[in-house]
Amino acid sequence: MFAKAFILIGCLMVFMPLQSLNATAEYMSKQTAYDLLKLNQSEKVLALAKGDREVLLATLELEHEQVDAALAWLSTDVIQANPLAALIKGEAFRRKSFAAALRAGSYAHAAHDGIKKLGNAEFTPALREAEKRLQAFMLIDSASMLAQEEQTDTLTAAVRASVESAVQLWIKDWQSLNHKAYMSHFDVSFQTDKYNYQSWSQHKQRINRKKAFIHIQISDIKIVTDANVAGEAVIVSFRQRYQSSNYNSNDYKELYLLRRHAGAAWLILDEGKHVYPERFHVKEAHNIKPLVAGWVINIGSFQSMKNAEKMLEVIKHSYLFQTFVVSVKVAGKKVYRVQSGLYHTRPLARHAMLDICAKLEVAGCWLEKNI
Repeated sequence: MFAKAFILIGCLMVFMPLQSLNATAEYMSKQTAYDLLKLNQSEKVLALAKGDREVLLATLELEHEQVDAALAWLSTDVIQANPLAALIKGEAFRRKSFAAALRAGSYAHAAHDGIKKLGNAEFTPALREAEKRLQAFMLIDSASMLAQEEQTDTLTAAVRASVESAVQLWIKDWQSLNHKAYMSHFDVSFQTDKYNYQSWSQHKQRINRKKAFIHIQISDIKIVTDANVAGEAVIVSFRQRYQSSNYNSNDYKELYLLRRHAGAAWLILDEGKHVYPERFHVKEAHNIKPLVAGWVINIGSFQSMKNAEKMLEVIKHSYLFQTFVVSVKVAGKKVYRVQSGLYHTRPLARHAMLDICAKLEVAGCWLEKNI
């Protein structure tokens, strides 16, 4: 029996394409993978070969020693044409039999050698193959793009210098405790999770009034462009060391800066440990895919346009995310994806994806390059 099992695995290794796992690739958690597989609605799951969904679910159950649950997934008609499913099922039965023999204790003493052999007869090649398929499923990014693409720095030396100068002037006016000069660096559309322009002004005036001095030093400055608003916009990140008469800190910080045209001043639209440029992006027209190159976030995938539009309407009425629906073919079937974008660089898209999918409580979002 075991010899036949290893022959089957050998055949699988020959005819199944090997997928090398990139150590720098991004993966969803196993809990997220389990939830997606169990729900059985996402495009990623529907594209699996017949029986692979059950194999992956059973593999995850076996990792937690849920043998009966694994056998339940492997007892459907779907797995009949999947040779790996038969092998994983054999492993589940082996574990169940071994556990029963151990529970028998002294009553099974006469069969000690047989129990030992049963315990050592693990279907290791089958489990490795199942784990490989699970890892392939857990990849967050689509296979058509690099798992980690370096951002393209499109800043000219002049633009970079103007941004750095604006940041230094903002720091200088902040240290001066001159509230009017400090607020001159903020756009009237300024917005954070807690404050708008007016409430931010009141907040900063109130806390700075109690300070005798402020000293600020910044280091490790990085500047990334954002092509999603009218005019020029950048995200500036840095390490900020803040000292005042009544408070000290040393934190990572980001600013989102905009200038309406080349001769205008850079003004702050958002600031904090993390900024959210999508608050200020112009929404794309309903159901129209962007025509320029960039990155999009896949939020959901549906077999019917009606269901995709339902999700689109929920997002449209509750959030500022740019959303639209596109139709694509997956495994020969037409599906409808709800997407958000467009983002000029992958880091911006990934930053937005973490925020958007957390707010929507959607598991399994992934990035895609729109060319």
